[in-house]
This record gives sequence, structure tokens and C-alpha cells, in this order.
Amino acid sequence: MPLPFLKYRQQHLEARRQLSPTERFAESQKDLRFWTNLGLANAIIIGFIVIIAHGGILTSAIAAFGAALGTGGILGFLFGVPSAAKAPVNINNAGSVAVGTGNDSRTTGGAVNDPTAGVAAVQTTPPGPSLVASPPAPSSNTAASDPASTTADNATLAHYNISNLEQVADWVTKLLLGGGLTQMQRIPPTIWRWSQIVAWGIIGDNAKVTPQRMLAEQSYSAALLVYGFVLGFFAGFLITKLQLGKAIAD
Repeated sequence: MPLPFLKYRQQHLEARRQLSPTERFAESQKDLRFWTNLGLANAIIIGFIVIIAHGGILTSAIAAFGAALGTGGILGFLFGVPSAAKAPVNINNAGSVAVGTGNDSRTTGGAVNDPTAGVAAVQTTPPGPSLVASPPAPSSNTAASDPASTTADNATLAHYNISNLEQVADWVTKLLLGGGLTQMQRIPPTIWRWSQIVAWGIIGDNAKVTPQRMLAEQSYSAALLVYGFVLGFFAGFLITKLQLGKAIAD
């Protein structure tokens, strides 16, 4: 007799096979969000278990772990904010490139390989008694300069709307990537200095602190800060992408 969990799992799979592709995709997204949240929660619980098992002043260790977790979460949120898609450049069936995107701008076009496209030839009559210029000869590009005639059936121009949050996220991510890559060699020494401060907080007012004990506590503090930051970054990024992405995009 199968276990209750395996029996429930089998019934769940059989019920999912009877769903439509759209409903099946929605159920898979729910499962992905559930297992992602469960994994992140377990990782955070493991961090607190390590802090409690290590001993020392727990408030200092928890404060440092929470600060690293929150900092990484904010950065992960900024990196995970979805950005709107830019308007594509469309080429219609006649080989004309659409460049007008505004309401009042015209969509101009011309043959891609024709350097004289878009230039209307103006013909005038020879000098005579009337001295009246004849009307311009009809050009093959007249239809191309008309917005109604140049709009391709299979291509549309989308507007590019971006919110303030997306702008801030884009600027911050570019600044962090640019500054972080140029200052990469300074990051490990900075983390080591911060870990020394956290180590003194974990040790507390203990006069019997040997260099070996201080080195061990500092290593533990550095690992705690890095673990909290990385965990917070992935938590903020995954939650924003999987759960808040659609709401922010809407």
C-alpha cells in the first residue's frame, strides 16, 4: 500500500493531466513560487540555527545577519524589477523602414537599397509664353510617405512606457555594476574590516580574548555577512521576478 504522500502526489499528477495547457502552466507557476518560498525560508532558518548554535551575544549576530539580509534583499529587488520592452524597428513588406512613432509624426519609408528613394522629382516645362511650371511628376514613394499605406499588416509600433521605479532600478543597477567592477579589489578587505566589528560585538566584554579566538570569530562574522547578503539578494530577486513582477508590470 503506497504512503499517503505518494498517493496524494499521484492523484495530483493525474488531475493535472486533465487540465488545459493554460491551466497547467498556471499550476506550474504556483508550484515554482511555492518551492522557491519554501527554499528561501529554510535557508533563513538555517542561518538563525547557526547563529544560535555558535553562541556568543546573539543580538549582535542577529543584527548583523539581518542587516546583510536586508541589504541584499533591496539590491535583489532592484535587479529583479521588470523593464518595459522598447518599441521595435519595423520593416514592412515593401522593404521600407518605419521610423515614425509619435502621434503626429509620419512613418517615412523608402527602398532600402535605393539611394534616391524619398526624393520627389520636380519637372518644369521649357521656357515659353506661359512660364508656368507643370505639377510634380508622381513619384513611386508617394504611397510610402503616407502613414496609412506604409503601415505593415504584421508589424505595429509599441509605445515605450517606463515608470519611476524602473528608471531608478536601471540607474542603480548600472551604477552598482560599474562601480563594483572597478572597485572589486576593495570589496574583500572591506568585508574583513566589517567582520572585525561584528566579531567584537559577538564576543562582548571578554578580557580573555586570544588572537586565535579573535581570528575565529572574525572568520565566522565574515561568513555570516556574506551568507546573509547572498541569501537576501536571491530572495529579493526571485520574489520580485516570480511574484511581484506581473503586478509591477501592470
